[in-house]
Formats: sequence, C-alpha cells, structure tokens
Amino acid sequence: MDITKQLDIQFSMAEKGRRLWLGLVEDNQLDLQDYVVLFPSDQPNINYYGLLYLNQFINNKRANKTVIVTSDGTVQKAYDYFTDKVTHCYLFNNDDIDSLLNFYRLYMFTNKLIIVSLDNFSGRTLGNLLNIRGITLEEIISLGIYQLREFKQEQPISFLGSNQALKDFFNLS
Repeated sequence: MDITKQLDIQFSMAEKGRRLWLGLVEDNQLDLQDYVVLFPSDQPNINYYGLLYLNQFINNKRANKTVIVTSDGTVQKAYDYFTDKVTHCYLFNNDDIDSLLNFYRLYMFTNKLIIVSLDNFSGRTLGNLLNIRGITLEEIISLGIYQLREFKQEQPISFLGSNQALKDFFNLS
C-alpha cells in the first residue's frame, strides 16, 4: 500500500474520531470541568484498576461530569459498582475507539480525555515500568495515567451477584 493511501485512511479515521468526540461533547454538554475516561482495551487488570482509582481521579480534578467510553462490555456493566460519579458510559466498537485514538494522535485537542491504557496509545510505554523497583499496576494507573499527586491504595470492591464474568472481573485484585 502506498503512503498516500495510508495517509488517506489515517485522516479518514481521524475525521471519524473528531465526529465521535464532538458527539460526546454535545450529547453530554461537556465543559472545562468535565472529563472523558477512555478504556480502549479489554485487558481486565488494567480496566479493573482504572475503575478502582476513578473516584480518586474525579475527586482530585473536582470534575463536574465524568463520562466513560469503552470497548469492554464488562467495564460498562461494572463501573457503577466502583463509582456513582459517572454520568454516562458508552460502549463503542473497536473501530470507533481506534478512530478516536487516531484523532487524538493526530491532534491532542484536549487534556480532558484520559486514556486508561499502558500501551494502546502511540508512544505510551507505561507497561515498561511494571515491576521495576516494585512498581505495581495500581501505582502506574493512579500516578501515571490519572496523575494523582500521591498513591493512596484503594480497597478492592466486592461483587456478590451471580454474573460469572463480573465475579471474575472483581476477583482480579
């Protein structure tokens, strides 16, 4: 495939990502004190700890509204066990997630998009820090992704329901 065709594909995806972002902003009437937290993968450990430390992030930023966007149905089913401060959770397909990330890679249009991923975002290599000098996944998410000032370990969340997928998700801690 030639470079022109590749660029056209990337720009097309970025344009779609822009439309998705503008739709999120409009649908939720997002302003300067609001955040979109993107869970772009279905990696259970990352998503679990991303949800576990979400309240600390929301409180630290004094967010008025927080919206979750995910491609992981488990995150959509589980988020309200972790927080009551999320105003909406959207389940996007992988193509839409890729388009949104492609737009953000092309043009970092906001600091209100938080990407809960160690490596799904070009140039991000947080996964390389894992286990170096005892650094845990929790610390990487809390300090590296959510950029909290200090690490305050959260207690695991319990799930007492019958959904086996959610039971497995909550037993990751």
